[in-house]
Amino acid sequence: MTGLLIVSLIVLAITLLTIIKHKRFLESYYQELLDTLQESRAVKAELENLMNKAVELSDQLVTKLERSAFEAHQPVPGDKNINQLGGAEEISVNHYDDHPIFMETTDLYDPGDKDDNGELPMLHHQVVSLYRQGYSIKDIASKLNRGQGEVSLILNISNITSKRGHI
Repeated sequence: MTGLLIVSLIVLAITLLTIIKHKRFLESYYQELLDTLQESRAVKAELENLMNKAVELSDQLVTKLERSAFEAHQPVPGDKNINQLGGAEEISVNHYDDHPIFMETTDLYDPGDKDDNGELPMLHHQVVSLYRQGYSIKDIASKLNRGQGEVSLILNISNITSKRGHI
């Protein structure tokens, strides 16, 4: 029986040592999980901070873009190009590819809209203005979303193309 008691004590000692090793492993694993959780919380806080900054920055960009869009539609005081349109009463400046295109703010086909050459709607003013600024008929047609034939006809009617010698 003493042999059985000794074997039981040995098995008990081995079991205790195994339990102690597992306990140390579990404590180490638990500490590692706590460290990971703490790092995750720090990353979350940093991401929230970055997200708040990104929202603020995007708000600032939207405000600047809105302001720029508003200012781009305002006439430039003292700009000598604005006077190219003759009898136009209200004029706004639109920018395409960093080149201003001057457009009246009146209705496109308002019969009361006249210039020095007779009755020409705003489209005629736009075409003539762009042509005088050096745009080709193809470019003018593209910018004004019109056909090249229509642009060419407007220039021919206005006797503008003969000054350059080609259409």
